[in-house]
This record gives sequence, C-alpha cells and structure tokens, in this order.
Amino acid sequence: MGIYFLRHIKTTANRDGIISGDAEIPTLPNQVLSIASPLPESFGRVYCSPLTRCRRTIALLPNMEIESVIYTDILMERNMGVLEGVSKTLAIEKYPELFHDGKIDVDAEIPKGESIHDVIVRIAEFSNYIKDLSSDADILLCSHNQLLKVMYSILKKFPINNTYWHSLNFKNGEIIHIDDV
Repeated sequence: MGIYFLRHIKTTANRDGIISGDAEIPTLPNQVLSIASPLPESFGRVYCSPLTRCRRTIALLPNMEIESVIYTDILMERNMGVLEGVSKTLAIEKYPELFHDGKIDVDAEIPKGESIHDVIVRIAEFSNYIKDLSSDADILLCSHNQLLKVMYSILKKFPINNTYWHSLNFKNGEIIHIDDV
C-alpha cells in the first residue's frame, strides 16, 4: 500500500508565468493525466484540494474503484499574498528580496501570504494521518506543487531549504507513487 501524489492539471497561470496560490484559476482545455507509476486497482481514499483545478483533475482519473473523495482545505495551495496573480518577471522586479536565483526563496516571508512554516504547521498532523492510513490502503493526494513539496519533505523527513525546494517540482497532471520521486 502507499501514497500517490497528483498535481492538478495545467492552468492559465501555469501557461502564462503567473504566480498563483490559493486563488481560483481556470484550467486549460483538453488535458489528460500522465501516469508515472503503475496504479493500484483502487484507491482506499482520495484527498483533494477543494479548488476547481484539483476537482477537474480528479474528474480525469481513469476508471477505477475509488471508495471516497474527501475535499479538504488542508490541501489548498499556499496563500501567495502580494505575489498572487503577478507575473513572475514583475514579481522579481518588484520584490527581489523574496527570490533566490530567480525562484521564490523558501525562507521568504511573503507579505499578506503564508510562509512555508505556516504551511508545515497546517499539514503536519494530516501528513501523519495519511502515513498511517497508507499502511492499510492506497491513498491519492490531489493538490498543488508547493503543498506537495512540503508534504513530501515531511513524509520523507527531508529538510526544507532552497536546494531541496528548487530541485523538486511535481508535474501538472502526473500521478506518481511518492517512492518514485
């Protein structure tokens, strides 16, 4: 049994280089999921961010038995505060102190947004719950890149620093078994 991650399908923000967090963003049409790992015959549970891009992603799952889909705010993307909806290029110009080597600094305190520490606190208890559940059934988490990176670091006991943060990205619409990352 195990834990599978699925990052939502591509959005207009992904396509256009716009920073998006917990805001509703339209998805691009005609997408399919990519399956990087053999899938189990069924998932005991699917936990999903309630944002529309994740709901639309779940609707693309291949025909398989799913006991239940549980939508939870715990799996919402990080609130990006003043960076929400801003192009990455403009954000780097306007807020250079929030970036490291052209990427958001993992230690940056984003004004009016969540820090990585805030996200860790939000999902820490949930990650332990998921790990316990996965010993009895296969679990699928459908969420967002930053949230999945934090969840992965907690489950694997990796320190979250800029090297880790900038080296790991989950692909849009790809299902992976976390041991395969």
